[in-house]
Formats: sequence, C-alpha cells, structure tokens
Amino acid sequence: MSTKQPPIRICVVGAQGSGKSSLTLQFTQDHFPVDFDPSVEDVYRREIYLDGRVVPLEILDTANNDVYSDLMYKQLLEADGVVVVYSVGSHETFQSVTNFYRNVLRARESNMPPTILVGAQADTSTARVISTHEGEQLASELGIAEFIECSAMHNTNIAEIFIKLSEQVIEHREVNEEHGVVELKSDPRKRTKTFTTGATLDLRKSAEPSLFNCKSESSVREIPRKNSVEYPKRGYVSKDPVKFDDEDSSKCCVIM
Repeated sequence: MSTKQPPIRICVVGAQGSGKSSLTLQFTQDHFPVDFDPSVEDVYRREIYLDGRVVPLEILDTANNDVYSDLMYKQLLEADGVVVVYSVGSHETFQSVTNFYRNVLRARESNMPPTILVGAQADTSTARVISTHEGEQLASELGIAEFIECSAMHNTNIAEIFIKLSEQVIEHREVNEEHGVVELKSDPRKRTKTFTTGATLDLRKSAEPSLFNCKSESSVREIPRKNSVEYPKRGYVSKDPVKFDDEDSSKCCVIM
C-alpha cells in the first residue's frame, strides 16, 4: 500500500542561457524545446515514486529577472528545494551561480532548503568551457552538498536531479519532525516571535496566494483518476500520473 507525500516545491534558478528551462521541460513534459521565451515563468507538476511513496513535485521555472528582486525572494521563501543551474558552455552563467546562491542564503538564513548545483548542456553540441572539476569545486566552496551535470537534449541525468533533490527534502522533513521542529517558510524580515522549541512563528498572516499556484493553462493538463495503481520501484518517474484527490483542488493535476 503506497502513501502520498505532501507536495515538494522546487525552485529552479539560473541566468539566461543556463539551460534551466530546457531541463525543466525535459523532466516534466519529456520534451526538449527548440525555441521558447525565457521571460515566461511557469509552474509544472509531475509525480515520482520513492520507496513506495507517491511524491508530487511542483516545479517553478523562474523567469530571468533580477536575482535580488522581491519576486525571486518570495519564490525562494516558499521552496522546499532549490536547483541552481549554469551552462558548462558559459562562463557568464557559471559566474552568476554565486549570486543566485547568496540570494537563497539571504532569503532563508539558517533555514536552508536542500540544494543541488547543476551543470547543464553537457552534451556534444556545447563547447565546454567549465570543467566538471570546476563545478565540483564551486559546489564545495558554496557548501552545496550535491553536484551533477546533465544534458536536456539527450535526457541525461535529468530525472536524477529531481529524484535526488526530492530524497533530500523528504529526509530534511523527517529530521525536522524527529526533533519537533516546525518549519515555517516566512519572510525573516517579518518574523515577530521565536519559541523555545526552536520553531519560528510568523504572526502576520499574508493574504497573498502562493507563487507556486500561479500557472498558465499550457503548463498543466488534467489526468483522469484511476481506481487502482501499482506503484513501481523507487526512483521511477511516473509516465501515467494520477490526479490528486478532489478535496485538495490546489494540487489538481500532474504533467506527463
């Protein structure tokens, strides 16, 4: 009997030309885009299976706006996990990684979400200028535990990125639960009271909707519910996802 995990919200960040949108679309839609507008921001959904558990993913492909904008700040506040992307064929996108990660630190302070550094476009069509060692070294310098290279064009290591990050998020949640820590993703600039349990409570209720609920119609389509599903082995990316329960309409559908 499988169990369903709460949705994992993943924020994918990186400079224009990093390849972040291509890897997001390859994972969520099994599609390598030839042409798209990098200024468009969207949320994509997909389910994976980990150790008999259904894990819904909500993946926000951020637009290439100012790395220090208020919008980016709010997006990082809501994220359970972060993917920081650069292109192995671009010094510029590689150099931007530090600023993107500093913004995560600024938004989350001590409550850092699991993060993966990704060197994208690692295929024969890209003239590599950033070595694997340089990527590993940068991850080590920033304190990012996981580094991986991928190719969206050849669908290499794409699923591995989101599977590994999801495993880290679940482990992070379980550790917090074990120690009685309540993780509240609130703006540290608005926090007003800290309790002895270590949990921080934001007493100011925001009326703003979740940024992860903002999506275009093109990014999500309804999948009919099935009465029974046999859940495959750990790490399997769902090709035939199941619609979420009707009573939770905010998590209404999954992308194939």
